[in-house]
Order: sequence, then C-alpha cells, then structure tokens
Amino acid sequence: MINKEKIYLYLYYIVLFFTVFDGLRHNIIYNEYVTYLKEVSVFLIFLMILIDNKGSLSISDFYSLIPFFFTIVLAFPIVVYYSNIPDRFLHFQNDFLRPYIVFYRCLQVFLLFIIYNYFEKKTGKSYQELLHGFIYLSLGYVFFTILFYLIKFPFVIDFHPYWGRISSGYPTMDAQVLIGALITNFMVVKWKKEYKRILFSSILLFGILIQATGTGIATLGVFLILYFLFNFLLKEKSNKKCIPGAKQSNIRTIMIGGVIITLIFSYVIINYYQQVSTVVELFQSKLNSLLGNVSEAKTVQVRFNEFSTVFGIYNSPFNWLFGGGTLLGFQIEGQFGFLLRAFGIPSLIAFLFFIFYNMIMALKNSLKHEIFLYLLFTIMLLVTTSTTLLYSYLFPVQSTIALMFNYFLLYRNKIEAKITYKMILK
Repeated sequence: MINKEKIYLYLYYIVLFFTVFDGLRHNIIYNEYVTYLKEVSVFLIFLMILIDNKGSLSISDFYSLIPFFFTIVLAFPIVVYYSNIPDRFLHFQNDFLRPYIVFYRCLQVFLLFIIYNYFEKKTGKSYQELLHGFIYLSLGYVFFTILFYLIKFPFVIDFHPYWGRISSGYPTMDAQVLIGALITNFMVVKWKKEYKRILFSSILLFGILIQATGTGIATLGVFLILYFLFNFLLKEKSNKKCIPGAKQSNIRTIMIGGVIITLIFSYVIINYYQQVSTVVELFQSKLNSLLGNVSEAKTVQVRFNEFSTVFGIYNSPFNWLFGGGTLLGFQIEGQFGFLLRAFGIPSLIAFLFFIFYNMIMALKNSLKHEIFLYLLFTIMLLVTTSTTLLYSYLFPVQSTIALMFNYFLLYRNKIEAKITYKMILK
C-alpha cells in the first residue's frame, strides 16, 4: 500500500519533471493530453497540505509576498470585466477560457512557493534530494535537446524549429531554467565527489550556450561577474560562513569547466560544422546586440513594437490604475509590462517590493553567509527572466524561482534555529 508520503513525493517529482521538460513537451505529439498534469499536481499537493493542516498554513517570511498576492486577487473583477475577446485579439476567438487560465497561472506562483516550503514536512525527505532531482533532470534536458536536434524522431513535431539554436523547446525559457540549475549546482547542492560539481556545471553551461538567447547570455554574464566579485570580497571576511557542501571558492570548478566546455565546442564544431554554423552566427549576433549594437537585435525591435501597440489600448487613468485584464497583459513578453497592463500600477509596485525587499536583504548579508548570496542570484534570475519573459505564465520559470527561494528560506531558518539553540545553552 502506498502511504501518503510517497503520494506527496510522486506528485512533487511530476512538478519537478515539468519544471525542466515543459519546453520540450510543446514540440512532441499528443502533448495536449499531458499539458495540465503539472497544474493538477500542484493543486493536489496544495489541497492535500490544506487538508492535513486543517486549513491553516504556517510559512515564514511570506509577508513580502502578501501585497503581490492581494493585488492579483483584488484584480479578479477586472479579469472578469475584460474577459470578452476584443477584435484585436482574434487569435483568442475560440479560447474564451484564456483570460482565466492566465489569471490562474498568476495564482499558481504562490501555490508553488507554498508547496515547496512543505516538501520536507510532507515527504520526510531532505530538500537536497529535490535539488539533486532538479540537477539530474536539467542534465537530461541538455542531452535530449541535442538528441532531438541531431535526429528526426517521428514523435517530434518540428525538426529544427529555431534558426541558429540547438533547441526543440522554448530556448529563452529553457536557458533561464538551466541557469537556475547551474547556480544551484554551483553553490548549494552537496555531492560526495567534487568532480560531479565540475562535470555537471560544464554540461549545464554548454546547454545554456547552445540556446543562443540574449537573455540567457546576459543572465549568465551577470551571475559570473557577481560571483567573482563577491568571492573576492568574501575572502577578506574571516567571519564569512559557507553553505555545507559548497566550496568557499569555486574558481577551480570554473577553470576546469572552461577547459571541458572548450573541448566540447571544439569537437562539435569540427564534427558537426554544418549543423552548428548557424548557432555560432546567431550567438555572435546576440552578443553584439548585448554589447550595444541594437540594430542586429531583431527581437528588440519586435518587442518595442509590441509594447507600443499594447500600451495604446485601454489607455485611460482607470486602466493605468486597475489594468485592462489578463488578455491585454498577455500580449507583452515581459512580467513588468504584463502586470502594469493586466492589473495596474499597484500590482507592479507590489512585485517590485518583493524584488527590492529580498535584494536589499541579500546585499546586506551576502558578506556574512553564502546563503544570502544564493538569494541574490535567485532574485537576479527573477529580474532578468521577468524582463523578457512572462514569468507568472510560464510554469518552468515559476517553479525554478520557487524551488530556489524556498531553499534559501529553509536553510536560513535552520541557521537561525542553531543560533537560538546556542544562546539557550549559554
């Protein structure tokens, strides 16, 4: 007989699987039959937690989420009022549920934060096991996305769906998830053998680069620069504490990983030049655009035109304050613009409050303990993702941020418990 802990564990791993592979799922036949399995799993875990706890939830540090949560809940009447499909959104004419689906995805952000917070309590497993699963699945994603690029399988819908990208999923979204896995593997995951950290980081880095996305390149660059900077500063702090299992300095990992990446790229370019030549070309274009040559970034112009169109619709003071519904916001590929047009200025302010609150807390404490540096990189990933992606709609990035943020909460609370215990003993 399967006990309740195992049921929880199975559901958690379904959620974790889709966190990594949801992008690839879109390019596989019959994906419509499993598309809502992730949402159902999240809701079932949340419902089981509520039933087990008799309707009460005890979660620390979630007051920073409350403003964002309530602005979305209060915005529900706006979603209902603007749920009709305007002529300008003809591509949604046969999808009358779309406004409510987008709204539910926004609420799902909070469900993910809550269910991950209860992982250890409900499964009896260490959160490290969940992180290990996240890393292994991410490594599997890198393998399968390359395999699907080289071989035309009958169950794959589009072969080489993106010019210049070795990807069969959603490159920008998948790159951000892989960066989350890279940061987690680099900083907090415990491996018995150090070579695993080096090898896995190298594979994840390779997987990020072949997505050839400007967002991914920028996020990766910011992470590496900040990590080197803080690593240098932390060396000067004798009272600085490391996360058990993570090295005080990962410079060796970076150096050896860099050699491995160079060898992998050299092998691929020599043996598969025809297949990867467009990847190199697109990567150079993205890099040039990030260095200031905006004329090469066609996606920047597309996004600018998109913003101009959407911000010209429902452009009254009422709509600036309360928004114009989820369908209007859904036209924008960016979380900040989405919140402003869907739910209005208060919702955007609340989201920014969550970002700045945690960023300031991380900056104030990063020189004391690495766990706050991990929080800083989690918020950095949230910000860069929200700049070019609809964070509150895309399940993989929702789940990745919640997974990382809850590890910070869990580990920090354990530190505080140890300090309190020592004070009691004294």
